[in-house]
Amino acid sequence: MKITDNNEQKYPAPALAKGLQVIETLQQHGPMILEELAGTTAISKASLLRIVDTLIMLGAVERDAISRKYQATVKLIAVNGIAHDKEQLIHTALVQLSTQTGLTTEWYIQTADGMMIVDRVEPLGKPVKVVANIGYIRHLTGEFEAVARIAIANRADIEPDWNQYWNYLKGEIQKLYRAEFNQLLTEATAAECVMDDEYNPNGIRRMAVAIKDTNGKLYGIIALAESFTPDANSKIKERLTTLQLTGKKLEAKLKAE
Repeated sequence: MKITDNNEQKYPAPALAKGLQVIETLQQHGPMILEELAGTTAISKASLLRIVDTLIMLGAVERDAISRKYQATVKLIAVNGIAHDKEQLIHTALVQLSTQTGLTTEWYIQTADGMMIVDRVEPLGKPVKVVANIGYIRHLTGEFEAVARIAIANRADIEPDWNQYWNYLKGEIQKLYRAEFNQLLTEATAAECVMDDEYNPNGIRRMAVAIKDTNGKLYGIIALAESFTPDANSKIKERLTTLQLTGKKLEAKLKAE
């Protein structure tokens, strides 16, 4: 779906068109402050404020109180063509993985700023504690967690500086030494699946696997977002295996499209 500039085409319901344009823009570019959103959409700030306030009331957009950035919490998908078929395959895989593991599942794609969540599935009948929603960008500097490791290991456009990374150690931020960083990156390059070392401050630990295209390049990343439970450690092997199998099956189906 592509909503054109409102000056280029007259829509019978212009407010609706602008609302869809805002969601589409946030979906493509990730979280943005009002000024950035206005500049990208060419919608006046006065109109834009009313639109995003309405979208927030509808639960389609949310605003971070600290960064003041808006992000989409829903996804627009065109229901035709190969792109839709692939998105449906990915979503089905996320649903099945969430059902099998009882965890939140996430699908990340590449952006210039990092890896952005463009689809996610929450387990039925369980309280949701995972903060990251659709539109959230996981930056590839800072915490060297599972998604960042998989992304950096498989993206040729990333030249990491080991001195920019850290991990949690017993709940505290611990800078990585060069040797530690290189070892983790080497393991991520060789492994099919990577897991966070510890739970983050939100009580979440992720497992991530790379999905590659027919040329062997990174197509996206599937992640399991695991909330802390007393039996979580005993389920690590089972969950990693399930994630790996899901990744292999999805990769094969996507390559066959």
